[in-house]
Amino acid sequence: MKINFSKDKDFVNSYLHYLLTSQDSLSENSSQAITTVLPSFIKEYWKANDKEAFFKKQMNIYWEQNDCDFSLYSQNLQKEWLKYEKNIIIALESIFDTKLTEDINIYVYNFHWYPRFLDTQGMIVSSSDPIYFSISTIIHEITHFFYFKKWSELFPNDENIYNEAPHVLWHLSEIVAPIVNGDATIKHIFPDTNSKSLYAYNRFDKSGVISIQGYFEDLYYKSNGNIEKFLKDVKDIAIQNEDLLKKAY
Repeated sequence: MKINFSKDKDFVNSYLHYLLTSQDSLSENSSQAITTVLPSFIKEYWKANDKEAFFKKQMNIYWEQNDCDFSLYSQNLQKEWLKYEKNIIIALESIFDTKLTEDINIYVYNFHWYPRFLDTQGMIVSSSDPIYFSISTIIHEITHFFYFKKWSELFPNDENIYNEAPHVLWHLSEIVAPIVNGDATIKHIFPDTNSKSLYAYNRFDKSGVISIQGYFEDLYYKSNGNIEKFLKDVKDIAIQNEDLLKKAY
């Protein structure tokens, strides 16, 4: 498995086109991310008679204006990431008791929207972020890749749709990834990992004694490194508390 910092503009363009035209559960938020960088782009796209020609023209302008900055950012990010890559991968292999065999591709644009692609093991980071924030993002997304690899080994009959929003098991993955990133094994390598999620600010029960993330985190440490038992236990708990998890995000 190799981690590549890709300059594939067509891949980024195709994803932006998807964001423009999709009606998934996150489309409103992703549209806001695009509008922040390109204020009139979405409105003009939908007004254009030839939408494909308009999109192609605007993307050419976009890359002419940003390509040099993206390339420099990607080079600097890769240089810093390589200081941590080997140890992070070893730690995640130990935690999840599995290995990734497919290459990971990291792309750069300047939107504050951070997708990951399970089918190709890819992700996009933002050049608008500090380098160390992007390293934290990379660790978070690679954790997802390990998580779903282990999940497929434990639950081979689960459909891929379970891995995406708004399915409750997608919510579970967004709870578990920060918990793993907060593991001392990971923090010892890169202290600035993002170990909090929105679920850390919502109560698990009416008593208010513990947050959603706190509840699952307690189970994680009680499992004493038995990742299979942990994932099997939390799957059932997540399904039983579907409404609670969905309201928290």
